[in-house]
Amino acid sequence: MFARIAVNTKSSKRDDLFTYEIPEEIRDVICVGQLVIIPLGNRSVNGIVIGIEKTKPEFETKKILKIVDETPIVDNEKIELARFISEYYWCGFSQALFAMLPINLRKRKTKILRNDSREAVKDPGHPYGCHSNFQLNSAQEKALEKINNAIDDKKAKTFLLHGVTNSGKTEIYLRACAEALEVNLGHPMSGIPGHWMSGGSGGCIYIVPEIALTPQAINRFEEVFGKDQVALIHSGLSISERLKTWIDIKTGKKNIVVGSRSAIFAPLQNLKIIIVDEEHDLISFKSDQTPRYELHTVAEKLAELSGSVLVFGSATPLVTSYAKVVSGEWEYLSLPDRVACPGQPGGDNSIPPQVKIVDMSSPAHNASHNEAGREGVFSDYLLQALELVLKNKKQALLFLNRRGMASFILCNDCKKVSMCESCDSNLVYHSIDNSPYGIPQSGNSASGGIIPQGKLWCHHCGRKYPVPVKCGVCGGLDFRFLGRGTEKIESEIRKYFPQARIARMDRDTMTSDLKYQEIFEKYKKGEIDILVGTQMIVHGWDIPSVDLAAVISIDESLLMPDYSSEEKVFQLLTQLTGRTGRSNARGMMILQTINPDLAVFENVVKNDYLSFVKRELALREKFSYPPFGRMVKLSLGGMNGDLVEKKAEDMANKLKNLEIKKLKEARVEIVGPISPLVEKKYNRYWKNIILKFVETRGGASKDGKTHGRVSLREELLNLVPKEWAIDIDPLTLF
Repeated sequence: MFARIAVNTKSSKRDDLFTYEIPEEIRDVICVGQLVIIPLGNRSVNGIVIGIEKTKPEFETKKILKIVDETPIVDNEKIELARFISEYYWCGFSQALFAMLPINLRKRKTKILRNDSREAVKDPGHPYGCHSNFQLNSAQEKALEKINNAIDDKKAKTFLLHGVTNSGKTEIYLRACAEALEVNLGHPMSGIPGHWMSGGSGGCIYIVPEIALTPQAINRFEEVFGKDQVALIHSGLSISERLKTWIDIKTGKKNIVVGSRSAIFAPLQNLKIIIVDEEHDLISFKSDQTPRYELHTVAEKLAELSGSVLVFGSATPLVTSYAKVVSGEWEYLSLPDRVACPGQPGGDNSIPPQVKIVDMSSPAHNASHNEAGREGVFSDYLLQALELVLKNKKQALLFLNRRGMASFILCNDCKKVSMCESCDSNLVYHSIDNSPYGIPQSGNSASGGIIPQGKLWCHHCGRKYPVPVKCGVCGGLDFRFLGRGTEKIESEIRKYFPQARIARMDRDTMTSDLKYQEIFEKYKKGEIDILVGTQMIVHGWDIPSVDLAAVISIDESLLMPDYSSEEKVFQLLTQLTGRTGRSNARGMMILQTINPDLAVFENVVKNDYLSFVKRELALREKFSYPPFGRMVKLSLGGMNGDLVEKKAEDMANKLKNLEIKKLKEARVEIVGPISPLVEKKYNRYWKNIILKFVETRGGASKDGKTHGRVSLREELLNLVPKEWAIDIDPLTLF
């Protein structure tokens, strides 16, 4: 007998299985999914049994050395899922399979699981039922009923749950998980505790963009189901904690998995429902390392393999997700109204917050002009609103999606911008926080003037430089600090409201999950009046005392050469608006812009997702962008820029010469080579080539490929050397 084995190596070959002979003494116990030790060259490595055959191959084979654990560490569903990832995302099968396992399990040489590890989950011996204080409204009941019916049918089905901010989506998730687990949560108004109905035979996966950024939803799951039943999977776990968590899930001790992207690979025994919350957050759900998988596609495949229900939820669903509703692949569930918050009498928080657009190009609105008369940071309207918020002892959020004190430094004499030596990127000025409030300190320059202390940071490679005293090009001593980031906003707002308690939340201040939790708890308790931050403050917080959110500037985001830039802006503004008005006050979001008449802003003001998505779909169809076209990005990097450019040109010509008639008939476009927005990173020069596979309506198959063009995609990608990185369905083209 012989076994086909996936070996724990870095091979990127899709068909990278090895064949080994099964020794006589283990033939009765070996089975698919087991972790084994095999000889490879002059060393011993781990592998996973993928298949068992009786036919002897034509080549000479070595014998398996040992079975590490008789209990399989992966099941057939995970093997098939790895095969799908390998084929669709063009990576090694073994790479895909071992990526599903904890790092310290991949090389383990000793037994992992007990022989009784596959026992069913037992009643934990305590009641469930940390109830909500309100009953579901009719829209919630309708959505939950459809999800529960699909769970009971035990067939794969995908829903898109579109609920406006504060519409009670989390309550739907909790009750759907209870249905999958066969847990009775009791009646919310009766006070009767919940209980297991039949031993809790199902499994549930709940995925969020980042665990640290959604603490309230995580706490809600633990409150309702108990910490002993909820397994958390996130980047903050140590290597040993990850293995222990994996074992707890594998052995059935925990049957609710809450985590970030990689939680989709949790080894639940009887998966019944997968929930992806904040499904619009593609940056968090797309892997930037091999295998470069995207969560939506992988979750769909896993649901198909396991026969489980899949729910994607968001207040601002992806355009590509809504397209699947239009095509009939997914079912649309709507929660169009906010729910009334318990414990907030005297007001109606079901009314959406007001959105006020302030035209910053108009001098009448611009309060914070500097002495030179240049455009300031804060409008009169925003400052007055902040003053009212503080007077009423409420809280505010100020958003700007840029870090630092100044976006770049310019020599006034030769106009040279300070750049990173390792990257094709300008350096951002960050002050040193030596004062009680983080206000930058100053020192003397060589010319006798004042030069701020601090550092210049490259936001791409992380390299830091001292603030220049003399220009390296012309020797000039006069510098201008231009642009602004969150650090500058924090500093400026303190000048207007010196008595206010102000904090900042961005990657510079949030150096750990504990630091994030600390600031979040302070803000939640009302110990911070104004919180300045980047996208970290946009995620699903539910803090009733937040009456105001403001966008300092968003126009730069709309200028990015990205077909989805308007979608990202709409999502961000709508999500930020939803952080306000969760008490008896209506709430307000102020948007400062120099382009007040844009259609996307009108959609935000009216909270009109459907008009936005229909307009966006029409535009993308016109130019064959997703979902009307599939993209593949090829990237090449190297230390020699000229050589990289020549190789990229040769590669593009090679692809374009693949029977031009065939490419035209299949509607395949090859674009490039093109330079990324930052052409040089980490001392390496980069070039991209884009392959665009234009879709026709109804032409996409279930696995995301297009009938009649699968072989052409393979033919094209087979021409690409190993030195190129291949990214299927890339987030950006540059």
